[in-house]
Amino acid sequence: MITTYNCFPFLGEAIASVLQQDPGADVMEIEVVDDGSTDGDVKAQVEKIGKGRV
Repeated sequence: MITTYNCFPFLGEAIASVLQQDPGADVMEIEVVDDGSTDGDVKAQVEKIGKGRV
């Protein structure tokens, strides 16, 4: 689980790092929880970088 609040500039790097360590969908679930960030579109960033895996 990745929690985020106004850390949009670092979110892409964090997601990419977790995905590089990911052993597979059957072993690990990846979730991003946003607490109302106002510094960027977290949902769009997750969809772009997560490619359906996050």
